[in-house]
Amino acid sequence: MTGRLHAHKDFRTLLAAARSLAADAPRAWRFLVVGDGEDREALQEEARDLVEAGVVDFVAPGLEALPLVASADVGVLLTNDAVHAEGCSNSIMEYMACGLPVIANDSGGNRELVEDGVTGYLVASGDARAVAGRLEQLRGSSGRAAMGAAGRERLLRDFSLPAMVEAYVRIYDGLVGGQA
Repeated sequence: MTGRLHAHKDFRTLLAAARSLAADAPRAWRFLVVGDGEDREALQEEARDLVEAGVVDFVAPGLEALPLVASADVGVLLTNDAVHAEGCSNSIMEYMACGLPVIANDSGGNRELVEDGVTGYLVASGDARAVAGRLEQLRGSSGRAAMGAAGRERLLRDFSLPAMVEAYVRIYDGLVGGQA
């Protein structure tokens, strides 16, 4: 999961899912928390057991997080809906550009990007059990690569710069055309 380590992002639910999965198979899972922010120290303290077990790594992204994202198997973005509504997430688009299936909250702009069951999975906010279940499902899935490829295709088709410019031009043409 990439993002600002701040109350807006729900890293605590990710850590709870990691803790649950690692309890059954501690050496089978590795989670990267990529980002920096005012909650970093508190999150590291809460996850000390997971860090010591080699399950979770906190990584400062430096100038570019994409190499870290590209090395992952799944991209996760969880938002604390009590304090923040996700828009059209750059993190999700980066995951999709790298061909990763996505697990995200079923809220805000995530619904516009992630097609549930096709390019990833949408889960209820704060539901660590659902996140863990979807991660487990993707881990054993031969369709994980196809789901990531579908996300990349969707991103290029619907959210690339040319696609977005074309969509805006159609909107403007429709508005101007209605007034002529």
